[in-house]
Formats: sequence, structure tokens, C-alpha cells
Amino acid sequence: MYTILAISLLIAIFLIDKRHRTANPSFTIERTSILKALLPFIIILGHCSLIFGGCRDFTKTGALVVAIFFFISGYGLQVKHEKQQLNCRYLKKRIIKLFVPIAVPAITFAFLLYSLDQNNFLSFYTNYKSWNILLPFTWFVTKLIVLYILFFISIKIRNHYLPPTICIVIEIILLDFILIYNHTSGHIYISDAAFVGGIWFRQFENKIVKHTILISMTCLVITSLMMPFSSSGLVYMAIITLVSLAIPALLCNMKIKNSAITRHLSGISYELYLCQGIAFIIVRHFSAPLWVLYLSAFGITYITAIVCHGITLYLQKISTTQIKL
Repeated sequence: MYTILAISLLIAIFLIDKRHRTANPSFTIERTSILKALLPFIIILGHCSLIFGGCRDFTKTGALVVAIFFFISGYGLQVKHEKQQLNCRYLKKRIIKLFVPIAVPAITFAFLLYSLDQNNFLSFYTNYKSWNILLPFTWFVTKLIVLYILFFISIKIRNHYLPPTICIVIEIILLDFILIYNHTSGHIYISDAAFVGGIWFRQFENKIVKHTILISMTCLVITSLMMPFSSSGLVYMAIITLVSLAIPALLCNMKIKNSAITRHLSGISYELYLCQGIAFIIVRHFSAPLWVLYLSAFGITYITAIVCHGITLYLQKISTTQIKL
């Protein structure tokens, strides 16, 4: 599947008319909005294929989607650092922004889990090795917070010893050794290279963005062709990392104009990630054709994401008003 994806992206690079290429390649908010709108649905599709069966080729798309998400996060942190806005206050604000939207989906999920699957209630909340925060598939939130802190530390160290990118690579390697020793799930590690890739990409963006696409895609075709002959997880991680670099680089060379739908979906993208566990615990009890299960999972996730997003905004508005009073 990744070989087909790589070749398709290579063809896209050469088919994009020069009139549709931007003169100033940069990974802007408009381009991240496209990814934020699309990626949650791809990862939900991957989890659907994993839980309900069917579409087995999509079971590994989750790793790719999360890698791109971490690429965006690393890129964004580097932008803040360059603008000298990455301080303790920003870090605290960013972490709170990650935690607050979890509250409403977490309460909803806990109620449903206790009501519909009481036997697994205790085991879910005591499985610390999963890195999940009160909800399924939220390990990326924990890892993201850890990487935020490591990047902040690397900036402080940089002033005296090493460049920040080198510092965070060393810190991540040490962290991963600890995780490996504790037999932490393998998907935790895939995000690291993409996060560092986002930092690196921003640092050299204007110089090598076009070369990044060609080099990444060429290497991707080679490594994906090697995959059937290799049992090493490193080849798989290399493929995911290369794709997570190449797709943003491809978008940087295109003129993007977001629609109202894109803006709407990107606005609730985080809630879409958080609420999929709620959908799966409900749909798992359905007895229906496969396509009904898939559509139900997508529909329930979308509806609950909108509701949870609205409740969170309402509660934040009330708390802000009370603070002002």
C-alpha cells in the first residue's frame, strides 16, 4: 500500500501545474487546516478496519496519520521558538489546551464503559503502559506533552552546550530506551522521528522544501519495496517518517484555499480524535453489516465531537466570564 502511495505522490509532484505552485513555499495555517480536516477520518477508518475487520490495508494508516500530526506539532513549536514566544507561560497554556477538551468525552466514555462493558472498566484505567489519558487512542496526547517539555528543555540547554535539535534527539533516544525497557507499545516510538522532522523541516524550509519531496519519495519507494523482505520494524518506521515529511512538503508547493467545510472540520479535529472511543464502545454492540458499522462509527464520532466541542467552549466562556467578574 505504501509503495502505491509513494508512486502516487511522486506522480502528483510532476503533474502539479506551475501555475498552481506557490512562489513562497511555507507550511502555513491554511495548509495545516487541510490536514487537520482530513487526518481524523483516516485514523478512524484505520481503527474501524482494526476493530470491525475489512479494509485490512487501512489498519496501519493510524501510524502515518499520527506521524503527520506530530510533524505539525514539531513544526509549530519551532515557529514559536523562532518568534521567541516559547516560554513557560506558552508551554503551560498549550498543555492546558490539550487537557481541557478531554474532560467531557472522558466523562461520557467512563459512563458508557461502565454501563456497556463493566468487565473491562478497571483494566482500562489501570493499563498505564498504554499511555492513554482517560480515553482510548489518546496516548498521543501524553507523548505530545512529553515532547513539548523535552523541546523546551533542549532550548534551555542549547544556550550553553548543543543545538536544540541535537539536544531533543538525545533526550528522545534516552526516553525511548526507558520505554523499551518497560515493554511499552511500539506505536509510541513512531511519533518521535516525525516530531524532530517537523522541527528540522522548519529550520531549512525555504532552502530544501522541493528537494525534501523528491528525496523522501524516492527513499520511500525503495524502502517500501524492501519491506516484504525485511522483518525489521525500522523499515516500517522509516517509511512512516518519510511519508510524514513528504506530504507536508508537497502541500508547501501548492496554492491552498480552504472552504467552510475544511475550516469547520479542522476546528473540531482534536475532538474527532478524542471521541472515536465513544463511538466504538457503542457500535461494537451493534449487529449489522460492515458498512453500517463503519458509517455508524463515523457518524457518532462526528456528532459527539461537535457536542463536546460546543460544551467545552461554553464552559470555557463561563469560566472566563467569572474570572473577569
